[in-house]
Amino acid sequence: MISRAVYPKRRGRRYLSALAAASLVVGTLVIATTVQAVHDEGVFQMDGNAVTDSTTTNPPNNPGTTYGGTHDWDQVYQDRNSTTYPNSGAEAQTFVADFFGAGDNILFGGSTKDVSDLPDWQWKQTATTSVQDKDDIEHAFAAQYNVDKSGVGEQCGSVTGSAAANCILLYFGADRYSNSGDTTMGFWFYQRKVELSGPDSGGLGGFTKQHTARSATGHGDILVVADFLTGGKAPTVSVYEWVDSGGSASTHLDLIAGGTSDPADCTEGAAPKQNATPVPPVGNNDNYCATTNAFVVTSPWSFTPKPNSGGTAGVGGAAQFGISEFMEGGINLTALGLGNECFSSFLAETRASHSPTSTLSDFALGNFGSCSGSMDTTPSSTSFEIGGSVTDDATINVSGVGANPPAPTGTVDFYVCGPEADLASCDDSGTNFSSVDLSTATQNGNEYTVTSGSFTPTSAGDYCFFATWAGDSNYEDGASHDGDNECFTVTPRQPSISTSQTASVTLGSPISDTATLGDTADQPDGSPAGGTITFYAYGPQADPSTPVCSGTAAYTSPAYPVSGDDIYPTATQIADATLGAASFTPSAAGTYEWIAVYSGDPPNTKNVSSICGDEASVVIQLQPSMTTSQWFYPNDSATVTVASGGDNLNGSVRFRLYTTSDCSGEALVDQTKAVSGALSVTVDTTNTTVKVQAPPATTNLYWLVEYTSSNTGHKSIAGVCGDENSTITIDDGGTLSSPPA
Repeated sequence: MISRAVYPKRRGRRYLSALAAASLVVGTLVIATTVQAVHDEGVFQMDGNAVTDSTTTNPPNNPGTTYGGTHDWDQVYQDRNSTTYPNSGAEAQTFVADFFGAGDNILFGGSTKDVSDLPDWQWKQTATTSVQDKDDIEHAFAAQYNVDKSGVGEQCGSVTGSAAANCILLYFGADRYSNSGDTTMGFWFYQRKVELSGPDSGGLGGFTKQHTARSATGHGDILVVADFLTGGKAPTVSVYEWVDSGGSASTHLDLIAGGTSDPADCTEGAAPKQNATPVPPVGNNDNYCATTNAFVVTSPWSFTPKPNSGGTAGVGGAAQFGISEFMEGGINLTALGLGNECFSSFLAETRASHSPTSTLSDFALGNFGSCSGSMDTTPSSTSFEIGGSVTDDATINVSGVGANPPAPTGTVDFYVCGPEADLASCDDSGTNFSSVDLSTATQNGNEYTVTSGSFTPTSAGDYCFFATWAGDSNYEDGASHDGDNECFTVTPRQPSISTSQTASVTLGSPISDTATLGDTADQPDGSPAGGTITFYAYGPQADPSTPVCSGTAAYTSPAYPVSGDDIYPTATQIADATLGAASFTPSAAGTYEWIAVYSGDPPNTKNVSSICGDEASVVIQLQPSMTTSQWFYPNDSATVTVASGGDNLNGSVRFRLYTTSDCSGEALVDQTKAVSGALSVTVDTTNTTVKVQAPPATTNLYWLVEYTSSNTGHKSIAGVCGDENSTITIDDGGTLSSPPA
């Protein structure tokens, strides 16, 4: 539950405003550290400036040092108009702008002291009276954090074990008009909601409520006193608790930590005197510290310093704090035994000294947290597929002055926004899908948890829950929650697709594919999933062992309309002349890879495709047959030789080839070759037309060769049939229908 309070405009030059951060639990910050300190718990940068440094090492105001933390006062300031604290991460926080100079509201009257109860306090408003410039508060601020210390061996300050499962840290600070002298600051944290009353006709006003005192079941209001010292000197810190009586510092103030004897600087204090050693920062396991800016640093908010103080007036980012015009501090509530308390109001004051009876000067009052109820909600799932259901858990954490606040009563109402609504502003304008009576809640200490009924989305997308509790007579503000952890995403269904393709055909035959689509999600109106399935064939593949399904497809089918889970193309689609089967006849042999692609049906069903390489159709080449038949061209050669003395040879050789052993019948080859010009001449036949082949399988050949001389000095040579014969056997080996191995 978030509430704001803006105090009415006062008479004078400026007005007072306050941010109330009531009953907000942003979430536990999980910091994986071991023994650390309030100034170094990985949460807040206690580094002497108000700006979140991008790195915690070597901050510009204190180079050479390291400060753990991701948050600073600029985030608290930026969050002052926010209802969700998106930046500072604080459980509770406040930023109060106090007017300054003439016309200021100041604390007034002899009974207005920290040792007195609030009904005795007075404040004064006039057009001319103010406090000393060095005591004039311009802004005051505070923030509370919850650090998870549940890790084994971790500690929360000086407290260990189960008592330190959560480390509650409280930070505070202020800036002032002038650094013309030292000032002591007091920071009150009230459990009750304290407000101003008045002023009356004389310009005097009072304070509502009384202090909450320590009791057997709870702690009292807390006062932290720290120094606003010039020159960056190390401050001291004193922590007091309001008691009914018997306090160590006064009747009503009991000193529970710190004191004025030892400095407790979060960073490093300047040397107390010339040539002395600077005061080192507090070490690990400290439970309190404070610091002022030792350098001129940027103000993230509008700031007006006294002229010549070293600061610079300006709008946030352009303004600068002069040295010692800004201070901050922190205490470890858990380590001081205060981790279970909550505070509703915050007051910063300037004081004359550390003395409990010190005179008070300026003040700034604002709302802080709440001692009522807060709510955390958690959906049972942050992401699931369409078709699933989700519930929301709402945990109300009640807190108050006592240790055992009464159980909440009434009803928690659950709303849902989405998937097209403005999720950033989900509230009770969403759909109320469940209401649960708190009488059924499960109790765990001061936490009461109820679970909503189931919500089953009918469409994918982003949704957020919102839960609200109107409160009851004990917790009149009630509580609600709509943080980022209340949102969830309903993802589209991932369908499945399997295919069945033609495995193998010969060239000239068609190949085809079908797809079985499953696990689709219905549309929001309940009708089956729509979309289309398209088939693609890629090939022939250059290397079938490395399939490729990209580029230009050899075939692209029509887009077959889908109506839920089925085999596509359906029989009806195949019979449709405009669609037909997913089939084509390749013009080339080889391997063709199919893929089937389903477009999906946004937003409920995702697209899906089969896997390249899972669907191969092999188109085989036509296989011819072959027979062989050998053949030969028979030829012969003759050499005619004669002795010298009768001149050179002159005549001719006649070659005749027969298949008969007596050389009867027609000759297969009959060639005559001239012989002349030498005493020895060789001539060959040149048969290229007559060939011998099967059948018959075996052929006998007989040559008849004779020489006829034209030289009268030489005789002729008569041929004898059968002097030359050949037997040729032919084996053709049958018919070849495939390549030999």
